[in-house]
Amino acid sequence: MKNFDLIIIGGGAAGISTARAPAEKGWQIAMVEQEFMGGTCTNFGCMPTKALLSSAHLLHKIKKASEHGIRISQASGDWSSIKKRKDKLIRKLRSGSEKFPQKYPNITLFRGEASFKSPHQIVVNEETLEADRIVIAAGARSAVPPIPGLDEIDYMTSREALDLESLPEKITILGGGVLAVEFAQIFNRLGTKVSIIEMNDTILANLDPDISKLFSEVLKDEGIEILTNAKVNQVSARHQQILLHLDTSDGERSIQTNSLMIAAGRKPNSDLLNLEAADIAVDKRGFIKVDDAYATSKEGVWAIGDIIGGAMFTHKARHDGLYLAKHLVNKKKISNRHFLVPWAVFTDPEMASVGITEQEADNKEISYEVYSVPFKKIGRAKVTENTEGFIKMIAEKPGKRIIGAHIIGEQAGEIIHEFVYAMDNGGTVADIQDMIHIHPTLSEGIFNTAMLSESDDYE
Repeated sequence: MKNFDLIIIGGGAAGISTARAPAEKGWQIAMVEQEFMGGTCTNFGCMPTKALLSSAHLLHKIKKASEHGIRISQASGDWSSIKKRKDKLIRKLRSGSEKFPQKYPNITLFRGEASFKSPHQIVVNEETLEADRIVIAAGARSAVPPIPGLDEIDYMTSREALDLESLPEKITILGGGVLAVEFAQIFNRLGTKVSIIEMNDTILANLDPDISKLFSEVLKDEGIEILTNAKVNQVSARHQQILLHLDTSDGERSIQTNSLMIAAGRKPNSDLLNLEAADIAVDKRGFIKVDDAYATSKEGVWAIGDIIGGAMFTHKARHDGLYLAKHLVNKKKISNRHFLVPWAVFTDPEMASVGITEQEADNKEISYEVYSVPFKKIGRAKVTENTEGFIKMIAEKPGKRIIGAHIIGEQAGEIIHEFVYAMDNGGTVADIQDMIHIHPTLSEGIFNTAMLSESDDYE
């Protein structure tokens, strides 16, 4: 048996950010990672998908160059070269993550699956590790729905989609969430015919409804088929094709496709950890239950990141680890209840949000005002021909304290941070009005929104 001051299960963003401060203090730390350091984001998630999106978006812009007076005879995507670029980037990023434990002689990296033996003992490759403090940062994986016939066909999740050797002629994506729409735009812009099947009455159902509606129109205008209120009842193979049997609002329907991608959400990796041996409670979906200080039902064991559910974003998982480390090292009392978790979808146009929507404000019986300005009223958007989208701000009455912001448009993921900072500090509409914004910038649109200047052009 090997004893440590701290065991961290998972070498992704949450695990690495937790380890840094204790390692600096000289703690003896065991990190357990079953595959690659860096976790899903670096290896199979946000970074490789953003690399592919970058190529797809650039090709799309080149094809629209004539709108800027630039003549280009023809442009096309080379999937093999695009994939090689993505792979090279990921190898470099992965290498950086792999070097993290090597920086600290007091961190021992164990490769393999972790399984609890008791509340403070885990087994890795038949070796028992023990510590008074254990942090579970084991993440999540793609969820695969129990559809009859699915196990008998060659379907893919996002992980397999990243490593396709060639693009299919047609692909159907099951699911209408963030991952689904990002891949839909990648495939479509690189020449694959794309269909999306979504059970809800809209794609991106968790987003501001106006954003969901506008982006649905964007995808349809680009030639992507979207089937909502549709449920796949059965899947079968037919003449080297995949046949999907659907229940839709218009009745039963069958569609045929070359490839099927499952993008139906994420499943926590808690079922791989033998949590029963440690008597650690999970909810009905398998996410580990924690309090607002990340403590599980077993004293001395904490859980952070995707495995606890909620907002499953890398930046949130990283923040969980940094914040928990303050408690572990400094014995500082913590509570995560006050944190805002912004998010972005890196499609074209981008989408970003922080705080609550109008519907959530209504459900909470909050009195509010809505301020909204379209991108076509923002000077910078006009000169760059990126006028699709809007900025929406929700302010509480009275006092006009900002409680929500929702953006669809060019660089939405960048400009949302002004709202994040304002809301973190109790900012009001008047505070935005008092700030001098550079003209012409996209961030100036936030000022325009605060000024309710929809009638102005700001040229």
